Amino acid sequence: MIFPTSPIQVLLPQIVKTEIKKDGSVRNFKIIESEHHHRSNKIYKNGDLEEINEKIWNSIKNEIRHDRERIDCKRIIKGDESYVKLEAKSRLTYKDPRHLLMDCRSIKQRNYFLAKPLSTEEEKYPLAYAKIVYGSYRFLEAEFATNYQPQNWYCFAVDAKIGDKLFFKRIKALARCFSNVIVPSKRFPVDRNGSFPIYCDLLVWRAA
Repeated sequence: MIFPTSPIQVLLPQIVKTEIKKDGSVRNFKIIESEHHHRSNKIYKNGDLEEINEKIWNSIKNEIRHDRERIDCKRIIKGDESYVKLEAKSRLTYKDPRHLLMDCRSIKQRNYFLAKPLSTEEEKYPLAYAKIVYGSYRFLEAEFATNYQPQNWYCFAVDAKIGDKLFFKRIKALARCFSNVIVPSKRFPVDRNGSFPIYCDLLVWRAA
């Protein structure tokens, strides 16, 4: 689940650099540093990340149960079994909104998708992600937005056992919005015993 902390803030080292313009005004930059070559790229002006955080949080805050948003981690770490059992019974559950706009504009308005690679290294060496999915579209969409980079490829193979036609329809709608997202039309029933996951992977690579 995405909470009001940008994944970019969490995963990448940052510093703030101040630039003084000729007119005397001051502008701050968030600097995201490359771990590979110790180079810095000016990605966001100060304030942009806060705006992104607020945008994502506002799109999802009404869809979750706020009373289960936080738990007492200290009691869990100390091994309070009764507390763990209690929380397990009333753990945070998430249900897809029944009425969710699935046009490209709406998808991009309720998430944040990078428009260009964060570094030259990432642009030169794109990645391909393959995932077997079976439900929780809204969570999947938010997770996809968190990991999205335009140079990478993403493929979602939908489990054939899923009778939720709306879920499959939403996944297909997501793929239509991004040229680097693939959803194979052929599907296989996948289970915990390992049935058909390899076939799903083969579908992904053939589709790519």
